[in-house]
Amino acid sequence: MFRAEDGDTKTVKSRRSLRLPDRCVAVLEALKSEQDRRHSLAGDVRGGKQLVFYTRSGTALSAGNVRRDFRAVLSRAGLNEIFPAESEP
Repeated sequence: MFRAEDGDTKTVKSRRSLRLPDRCVAVLEALKSEQDRRHSLAGDVRGGKQLVFYTRSGTALSAGNVRRDFRAVLSRAGLNEIFPAESEP
């Protein structure tokens, strides 16, 4: 992912809106509330970053780790016969 010096990953022209189903919004809001609750109790490991998903140490997830974890979920679900191109998040 490209990150500009100011930390922004998008230009004004490249920003897009994505309409999410209400159930997805509800899940993301619940996740954020739970993260905020945990971090207020234990200290915020994210260092002020607004990451949705992150490592235990608060850093951004790498693409390789996301793919590894996604393949593990597919395998546990019995979906390990999916072609590699179809299993990329």
